[in-house]
Amino acid sequence: LPVARGAWHGLWIEFKAAPPNDAAVTEAQHDWLVRMRAQSYRAEVARGVEAALKILTDYLVRGE
Repeated sequence: LPVARGAWHGLWIEFKAAPPNDAAVTEAQHDWLVRMRAQSYRAEVARGVEAALKILTDYLVRGE
């Protein structure tokens, strides 16, 4: 999401299915999240739609 909020330049979300169908975050995905955080982006893993909506809401509404 290329929208700055608070201390972040934007938001990256790695989507994963919710349990019991979830999968592990790969090493490449983990590395990407670390690199984005180092560049002042918020980068999170969302396991399921509800988790993704909470991350988006927190980010857009509260700047968290």
